[in-house]
Amino acid sequence: NEPAVQELVRDGDRLTLRCFQFSADIVAVSGDGRAFHRLHVVLDVAEAPARIVYARDLTALGWPLDPAILDDLRGGMSVSDVLLRHGQGAGS
Repeated sequence: NEPAVQELVRDGDRLTLRCFQFSADIVAVSGDGRAFHRLHVVLDVAEAPARIVYARDLTALGWPLDPAILDDLRGGMSVSDVLLRHGQGAGS
């Protein structure tokens, strides 16, 4: 769309790459894999302390990761071993 590109070029000096809002999909699971909780949050970090703009419980939507993770936990594998095996962890 040519007009949109021209508008971006014209206004380019006012664009920024700084972000102040981030979203996170969080899954917490018990060590034995029998229970989990899933949450989606939007954080505003423009000022300290950061504030939660939006939070929604997604637990009812089910387990979002590889089902083998729960199987391994339920089979007695430690959380750290499961994370190593499946390549998951903080920031993954």
